[in-house]
Amino acid sequence: MASELWRDMDKMFNDFTVALPTTEESYAVASEVVEADEHFILSLDMPGLKKEDIKIELHGNTLTVSGERKRERENTDQTQNVIRAEKFFGAFKRSYTLPVSIEDTKIVAHYKDGVLEVFLPKAQSAQPRKIEVQSGKT
Repeated sequence: MASELWRDMDKMFNDFTVALPTTEESYAVASEVVEADEHFILSLDMPGLKKEDIKIELHGNTLTVSGERKRERENTDQTQNVIRAEKFFGAFKRSYTLPVSIEDTKIVAHYKDGVLEVFLPKAQSAQPRKIEVQSGKT
């Protein structure tokens, strides 16, 4: 099934991406892709972003989500030192190659509580179609 191949390829790329060291210029965004008969739902954890800082593009069968998490304030107080920093700031970019065509005019994206959900309806030609079995010729 195409979705199994896609899942294996995505896992390979995700394993590679997660192994990369993160820097202030880029970081990996955790994601999940769910497939149903008629659509995909892509969910990405993006805490601390504003919806204006998120960009979604579809080129052919490749969906790309990119953006940037900016620092809210700079530490200008010389009497304060950061003791521990685990927050990620900077740009990110994730691309997903979809195994079937998508109805690009019906894509919907919502961002709430730090989670982006993208609803990707499959094109009619990509959806399963039942074929009626008819009686033999007379």
